[in-house]
Amino acid sequence: MTVVIEAQRAGECDACAFGIRPGQKISPTLDGGWEHTRCPAERQTCPVCFTQVSVSGACMCGAVS
Repeated sequence: MTVVIEAQRAGECDACAFGIRPGQKISPTLDGGWEHTRCPAERQTCPVCFTQVSVSGACMCGAVS
């Protein structure tokens, strides 16, 4: 049985490069850390303006939309 709780404060996820934010679902790891129950997907970077593509799918220069 896996324990799942709602994060109360920010922290580091042991499974991915994204931090844990309050309100996200997390589970304890065997080494005493925490990880997302479902890690967020890594955002795409625009090859033209080199900014992260937003959640809406657009970038700063409009090359990716």
